[in-house]
Amino acid sequence: MTGTAVAARLATGHLQQHLNNEPTAVAENCVQVGLPCHYDDDCCPGLVCTWWSCVYAT
Repeated sequence: MTGTAVAARLATGHLQQHLNNEPTAVAENCVQVGLPCHYDDDCCPGLVCTWWSCVYAT
């Protein structure tokens, strides 16, 4: 199966729209500074997870 065929299959059934909208949904649910986290990806942009708390990246 070619890459184009895979993209065409993903675009059916509004799945492509869902894939494009996903990063926005994640950014809205990010953890603010000082709140508990498990991974850097949990924290809002510009923050990192250090000792289970979001802090400003240096």
